[in-house]
Amino acid sequence: AILMIRNGDVSEEMAVDAVRKAKKLLIKTHGTMDLPLGDVQRLMRGDKSYPIDGLREVPRACDTKLADKKKGLYKMTAGDGYIQILRFDEKGAQIRSVNAFGASNRPESKHFTDQMELFRNHQYKQMSLDRSELEKTAAHVYHPGE
Repeated sequence: AILMIRNGDVSEEMAVDAVRKAKKLLIKTHGTMDLPLGDVQRLMRGDKSYPIDGLREVPRACDTKLADKKKGLYKMTAGDGYIQILRFDEKGAQIRSVNAFGASNRPESKHFTDQMELFRNHQYKQMSLDRSELEKTAAHVYHPGE
């Protein structure tokens, strides 16, 4: 059971039990307790799987769920999935952003997983709100509902 957020105190017995269970799982699935978090916690979508950092209630927060008990792998299921950084200067807003997965929720889209490596590597892509700039690089221009 996840004990990160509770309405009551976590007893010493509960904490010790959680550590014992974690140790048992890591030894069974990875043969050691001394391994990088990314060997256990993964950013997974489609056929892609990358090591991911972050825990609950921290910058780049990451909630996980056991995805493969046999391999001891946890999959990111929630957290800071979209991050946008803005800087204002004499030219206006300078925008960078990244999405944990990509700009599409459709598996057949090239944008289904196209930002996963950027997210994993703490990198961002430049963004613009200038319509003429957007139209120069747009693959397709349409109106929603068409």
